Amino acid sequence: MNPDWYKSRNLLITSVNEQIASVLSTLVTDDEQAKVTTDTLSNVWQLIRMLPFDISIPEIGVDPDGSIALDWAPTRTRMFSISISESDRLAYAWLLGSDHGNGVIYFKNGLPQWMLSLLLEITLDKLY
Repeated sequence: MNPDWYKSRNLLITSVNEQIASVLSTLVTDDEQAKVTTDTLSNVWQLIRMLPFDISIPEIGVDPDGSIALDWAPTRTRMFSISISESDRLAYAWLLGSDHGNGVIYFKNGLPQWMLSLLLEITLDKLY
């Protein structure tokens, strides 16, 4: 494999790991905020390994139900958000210009090619 592939993959993994650690260190769980489970974190790492190596690094957040959110929003008219919980399904929403969509998919066997292609299209440095 190309050494640049490993550098890009390691940068993505390291950055996501640091962001998750930072978010979790300041997370206060209470009646309105569920804690993040180890199964949820395991699913996040499984998803990260499925992403293309050249994808930009997402912003990380925690949803009130304890799911981890990965958000890419290069502009106000281009965004892709994935919410991962401890189940084998993930929720997603996207916006590309005036086109948009959302849904829930099973991801244990990989992400659909259309989703990977759309995610790359949204995160590439193109102007719309």
